[in-house]
Amino acid sequence: MAYNRKIHTIPLFKSKVTGATGTAGTSISDPIDLRDISAVGNFSMSYSIASTAATAGSTVFEYLGCPVYDGTYVAAGTFGTFGGIASGIISFSPVTIPFMKIKAVSGTSAVALITAELNVR
Repeated sequence: MAYNRKIHTIPLFKSKVTGATGTAGTSISDPIDLRDISAVGNFSMSYSIASTAATAGSTVFEYLGCPVYDGTYVAAGTFGTFGGIASGIISFSPVTIPFMKIKAVSGTSAVALITAELNVR
């Protein structure tokens, strides 16, 4: 029955420092094996973008895909753009891929402290 599908929560970043004042930065999660957990294909990410300063740089979330766990991951889509300190939940629909990484790219105005979890059903 579809209503009994389990939701898998995968930690992505825990207060991950991304970027610095004057320097853009990138953080990439560990590979996520989607072969056994994305039966329905519903994806969301809960996130928190904080800063050690009064503001955080803009942050863009992307997903990368690969057919093998330890292969070369390529950009597959962007699913969220935030202009500073923010928190919430965003849903997205990635292409069908067996392995995925989440990438956070922060701008140059200030350090972003990113915490995020992927939720898959």
